[in-house]
Amino acid sequence: ELKKLVYMYLVQHADGNRDLALLSINSFQKDLSDRNPVVRASALRAMASIRVLEIIQLVVLAVRKASTDNSPYVRKTAAHCITKVYAIDPDQFLPLREILLRLLSDIEVCVVGTAMVAFSEMCLISPPEPTEDATQANSESHEASQSPQTANLALLHCHYRRLCGCLLQMEPWAQAVTIDVLVRYCRTFFTDPREDQLRLKMLSECGPEGDARTASSTKLSVPPPSPDLKQFIATLTLLLKAQYVTVVVSAASALFYLAPLDEVRKMVRPLIRALKTAADDLTDPVLAVLKPLIEAIPHLFRPHIRDFFVLVSDSPRVKMMKLDILDTLCDVTNVQLVLRELQVYVLWPDNPAFMSAAMRSITSIALRVESVTDSCLRGLIRMLNSQNPALAAEAVVSVRTL
Repeated sequence: ELKKLVYMYLVQHADGNRDLALLSINSFQKDLSDRNPVVRASALRAMASIRVLEIIQLVVLAVRKASTDNSPYVRKTAAHCITKVYAIDPDQFLPLREILLRLLSDIEVCVVGTAMVAFSEMCLISPPEPTEDATQANSESHEASQSPQTANLALLHCHYRRLCGCLLQMEPWAQAVTIDVLVRYCRTFFTDPREDQLRLKMLSECGPEGDARTASSTKLSVPPPSPDLKQFIATLTLLLKAQYVTVVVSAASALFYLAPLDEVRKMVRPLIRALKTAADDLTDPVLAVLKPLIEAIPHLFRPHIRDFFVLVSDSPRVKMMKLDILDTLCDVTNVQLVLRELQVYVLWPDNPAFMSAAMRSITSIALRVESVTDSCLRGLIRMLNSQNPALAAEAVVSVRTL
């Protein structure tokens, strides 16, 4: 127990005392062969925390050895340390990627999940820039036309099906990252089924006056999506019932970008549930994800418009995003409900910026829905006599706009 505390101290203070930490390298290497897997993992973590290029080869060898350790905890720690080593010396990308691909084939799901997080960080988010020599050598090959991210995603071909199977058993933070990686993979190597549906719809709308080629094309049916893509979509559908908000939002976003049009509606209720159950610090990022989805498919979210009403306890940023969402979802069917809600918002004196935004939303709705233009104009004229100067000034601008 004392040794574990010492290693925890070294990990925390290794950056500030590099010279002193270097004196412990021999002890670290000796503990890499300890019987206790916790000690082995702690020694590896401490070695990777020393940001000194002179020992980077020793650290890479230690990570390679730990990746074949009998303990899954040590192998998981090796995956964690890969990103640390890569941050110190990006030139070690190829040997580190080789170790990562081996860890992706691990029998333990916890190791695979950690390896996917490292793969995302190292191979997709910040891959190394190709050198001039490598660019000249591959100038005439097919790989030269591929981006580094595409070339790295191609390495997941032999791991894709197993990753889809392991996704349900991973830890929540690993599930979110793995979903992001697999979405990139599917959008790169699979055909979007919605493009075929839209193409068939366009062909079916061609009248009998079209040529023979168009007429024969309308008889074609939409090709079924790839079985591998269907496997991933089925896994995402199950993850919509997950307990964690991050996993639900990630799965719903993935379905929006990958699933056929008739499957996308399955994500609406889980997203509303995630918004209701999200902690205060998560409401902002959840709405940030929801907003582009609502702008793309507002008709699916209109039945749930009441869930986007602004609360007094909401943060200023959340209030503004909910106001934008209400403006997007407003149409002829719910315009009276939205206007009654906005009339309450303009009377909140504690947030002048939000009050002005609510006034602009009323003006935007009045311009978009002709049936309420006159009633909105009469209400804005009454606000010209308001004792609140900010409200009166905004009412003047709105009346001039209408």
